[in-house]
Amino acid sequence: MIIKLSGSKATLIVSLAACLFLSGCGGGGGGASTNSGNGGGEGEGGNDPAPGFSVSINRSELRFEGDERGYINAQVVLGNASGSTTANVYTGALDLGTAIDHVSQEIVGTQLKFTVYPKTTLAAGEYKGTLQLFACADDKCAHHFTGSPQNVPYTVTVHKGMSVSPSSLSLAVLSGATASGEVSVQLPPGISNFAATTTAPWMSASTTGTGSVKLTTKPLPPGSYSGALTISTPGRTIDVPVKYNVGSDGNTQTQLSSDTSNFSFTATAGGVAASKRFNVTLPSWTNELSAEASYYGDGKGWLSVVKSGDRSYTLNVSAADLPAGTYYAQVVLRSGYLTTPLTLPVTLSVGSASWSISGNTTFTVGPTTDKTTQTSVLKVDLPNLPAQGWNASSSADWLKLANASGTTGSTALQVVLDVPAMLQLPNSGTYKANITISSTSGKVPPTTVGFTLSKNLPAVNYASPHLRLPNEGGPVILRGSGFDSVTDLGQALQVNGAQVNSITRVSDTQLLLQVGAAASGSATFSIANALGVDTGKASIKVVPSTSYAYKAIATAGVKGGIVYDAERQSVYTANKTLGSVMRFAYAGGAWTTTAAALPTIESVALSPDGASIVATATSGKIVLFDPVTLAVQNSYPVPAGVVRDNAYYPGPSIDGYNSNSSPTLVMANNGKAFFQGSGGSLGGLAYFDLVNHQYGGITMPILNFYPGSNANLSMSGDGSRLLLGYQSNDSQNSMLYMDTNDQLVKSNGAGIGYWYSGAQSLHGERISSGMTNIVWDKDFNLIGNSVPDQFFGSHAAVFSPDGMRLYVLAYYGTSQRIYVFDTSTKLVTETNLPILGYFDLDDAPTCNGDTYCAPWPLGTISPDGKTLFFIGETKLVVAPIPTTLKRSGAQAPMQRAKLGAGTVPDTLVPLKFKH
Repeated sequence: MIIKLSGSKATLIVSLAACLFLSGCGGGGGGASTNSGNGGGEGEGGNDPAPGFSVSINRSELRFEGDERGYINAQVVLGNASGSTTANVYTGALDLGTAIDHVSQEIVGTQLKFTVYPKTTLAAGEYKGTLQLFACADDKCAHHFTGSPQNVPYTVTVHKGMSVSPSSLSLAVLSGATASGEVSVQLPPGISNFAATTTAPWMSASTTGTGSVKLTTKPLPPGSYSGALTISTPGRTIDVPVKYNVGSDGNTQTQLSSDTSNFSFTATAGGVAASKRFNVTLPSWTNELSAEASYYGDGKGWLSVVKSGDRSYTLNVSAADLPAGTYYAQVVLRSGYLTTPLTLPVTLSVGSASWSISGNTTFTVGPTTDKTTQTSVLKVDLPNLPAQGWNASSSADWLKLANASGTTGSTALQVVLDVPAMLQLPNSGTYKANITISSTSGKVPPTTVGFTLSKNLPAVNYASPHLRLPNEGGPVILRGSGFDSVTDLGQALQVNGAQVNSITRVSDTQLLLQVGAAASGSATFSIANALGVDTGKASIKVVPSTSYAYKAIATAGVKGGIVYDAERQSVYTANKTLGSVMRFAYAGGAWTTTAAALPTIESVALSPDGASIVATATSGKIVLFDPVTLAVQNSYPVPAGVVRDNAYYPGPSIDGYNSNSSPTLVMANNGKAFFQGSGGSLGGLAYFDLVNHQYGGITMPILNFYPGSNANLSMSGDGSRLLLGYQSNDSQNSMLYMDTNDQLVKSNGAGIGYWYSGAQSLHGERISSGMTNIVWDKDFNLIGNSVPDQFFGSHAAVFSPDGMRLYVLAYYGTSQRIYVFDTSTKLVTETNLPILGYFDLDDAPTCNGDTYCAPWPLGTISPDGKTLFFIGETKLVVAPIPTTLKRSGAQAPMQRAKLGAGTVPDTLVPLKFKH
């Protein structure tokens, strides 16, 4: 018998005294050799293929032992070589008996390992034979090396083993029935016990005590099932396949079912619903039945499942602890092994009783409101339910509850206006808050009662203008809120330090006072109220004139805005290039310059009370500075955008221009700082309110409004009228105006267009367009044109405080002069305004016509009308107005309307200044 070996042709490698078989040959393993002894090894003809080279093994005999049909362990024979050879070495094995299954071989270090495997199908008994191992010089084994072949006797002893009968089982029943079968077990000698297990949950095994196993099945749904019965002893296991066929007939029930597939209940909060019963049909193979309820979302414990028969249940529903709403649950039926659970949806709709709340829900606070407690009594009831407890809570501190609980139908809820909390709210506002009332049982949804508080205590915020000259009387504008609520202004207005000759109510936010002159000192104004609380005051101050000498102060950088503060004898501006707010202060005949950093600064303005320098920064904030120290008083970043109606609306933004732009920030007398940019998510003319520190926008009369590029925001000196240009569908960039007492933006009505810069007098009596050199009155009637001498171009215009004169800074070549125009009377036969004269400036505040730059400076005037201030990219020029002017070549008598006369003109000659 030839044993097939694993391996392939190999080459023998000899190193020192050891040799290594790399692999062996397969196939017949030297079937050509007839040598029956050990170590023949010279081949046919007695020729030794490799003299001095020989092979040997380490075993002279092999013995195997095991059980019938069991596994018999293999044994190993190691082959060695001595000497060396350059010839190929082929190895193999031959079974000269009948009990060897196969021999494998592998190289292990310098040895060749033969692993011998007996057959596993041998019957009980003893088997003897010889295993021949050989090493040859050719793949037919015609020439053996010395020591080959080697004959190894072997003995295989097989003991009687374990067996079962039958070797498989096949069972068949109708669904709903069980089946059984028996398997006999024969044990090997010396073994008296065995274990029996099953591989499927639908069958079980038990030993009988007579050397057999009884297999019993469970009732199953129709179908074919497979499993196994496992018999095991130490070292031996037999699997008996089991096939189980379950049939059906006309009476077979194959699934769990109910006579009702879903349930809907309706109840009132605090009540119960009518019970419902249902019947269940079970599958043929089981009698098991169970039910349980589970819930979705809010609300638990309202459903109970009660078994009312072997195969029936009753559902009971209670809404005793449920508020109104819709609730969901399910009943899950289960019926044992291999049965799909049945789910029955359950829906409960709980309705609620209606709350009945009645009583006053409005509080009003005005000038006559005293400290008497304001109380509202609310009747609380649930008409459709028995009396039950209620609790109440308030959403605001100013809305206080005298009692926070009670019983419906019998206890009223008393709501009190909390005066200290109310006084903390900003004045002149309407506030909303809610009272929430809920039942203590939770059976009825809470209800909310809205309350409104109208707080309109009269308050004074600002007086404008806040500075006056000695012995100067005249109008004072008071700005605040709640003035319409005051019946007797003369009695309510509290004045300290001034004589008020008349009071005119302009609007709810503005009063116009005629105040007598004072030589010095200050005066304060406030409005009293019955609560006796301080709602704010405003003051005016008498400041004497200051006589300035001509001065040019070097200051590099693009500027934005110019402010003169007569109280502190200071000029302020925004240095865009350096990113700072600058102060030029005059004291003791000398000017000093200080600055405070504000990156991306755009412009500056003075608050109506003179208490703060207001600065805009294009990075998105408004900063308040102390006018003396330039310390930051506060900073207000623009708010973020908002999402409204599923759309995003950006927040406010502040625009900026890299030039000596006309004012992009102006201050109204009501404390609103208007700036170029966006008013936020609601759009409109952008502002920041110094009173409530909020950003906002004034509604515009046109769509798609935004301020014109470099468009001028011009404000009258008293902060009462704003002029502006805009860009939209109007290619002419028409001028709009707004009186700050009503904050209504209107068209000028006179066809004034192309508005990019302008000037106004103190009360807005005169206005001028810096681009067209045209002058109008407050009602936009044409006064005339301001035309300098030939070759001189206008670059800045400033009105005298009373509007009777217009000062125009004009350039020609390297010369700069200020022309003085008479704007006191409307022209009737001519269009050009009379030139009263001019005076030259030694310095240009910015470049003039001979230099490439933007030659438009910013200008303002002192309240006494005696000093002009111009600032630009190079200098601040302080220019006192001389009493005697140089005569202009364009100066000539002009036809003008005579003041106080009819239409007959007089011939007038311009007069010199009188101070």
